[in-house]
Amino acid sequence: KHPQALAMLGKLYSFDRQKLEQAHELLSKALTQRPDQEDARFDLARVYALEGKYDQSFQEFNRLFQGEMRFALYHTELGKILLAMGLIPQARQEFEHALKLHPGFEPASRELRELDKEPRPESAPAK
Repeated sequence: KHPQALAMLGKLYSFDRQKLEQAHELLSKALTQRPDQEDARFDLARVYALEGKYDQSFQEFNRLFQGEMRFALYHTELGKILLAMGLIPQARQEFEHALKLHPGFEPASRELRELDKEPRPESAPAK
């Protein structure tokens, strides 16, 4: 009945690894009621990643990008997911895209510096 309240509570739960299941449930319920809630979709994508469900996380981020969404933070977080999946070139593209949208965006800049600093295997197994 109150999708914004569900989304806010889901976000709060997402910061406690012991409550990821509840966060997932609340965020999913909020999105069922209001699929246009971008913040809830972003938080659900983060919860999937924290649960190690990278494919679902990736799908949620792609849903965010289907509209007019152009937030550097979302591209940076997707880049982190791709890194965790071992998809280094794709992760680099997301960090670079974030910097095109928001030049000087420190989280994306930091990720690129880390990539440039220490060579990583091009296809590490996904966890």
